[in-house]
Amino acid sequence: MFLSKASGNVKRKSDQSDNSSKKLCVNDRMEVEIRMDSLPKHMIHFGDGLFTLVNSFLKETRGHIRVYSTDDKGILHPTKEGVSLKPEVLFYLLFAHFLSERIPMPCL
Repeated sequence: MFLSKASGNVKRKSDQSDNSSKKLCVNDRMEVEIRMDSLPKHMIHFGDGLFTLVNSFLKETRGHIRVYSTDDKGILHPTKEGVSLKPEVLFYLLFAHFLSERIPMPCL
């Protein structure tokens, strides 16, 4: 970064970077309305508006556990309440959840 003095003010002059290495991500898919009766196969409903789903972005796969709200038309919309996890952490949580549903945990 260089400093230049123009008309008495000190301004920062940034280096021109080569943007040719950056990739532009264009999503040509149309926005799909998600409803309870037509959930995508990668989306699991746990009840009370809590869902989990897996997606990939920039060659990185992440699992999301998120609360969804329903509008007047029955369309689900994601809220800000949720987390994004690495696949191995999500797998562990889901495995522990489903295992606890089938095998009652002993009271200590």
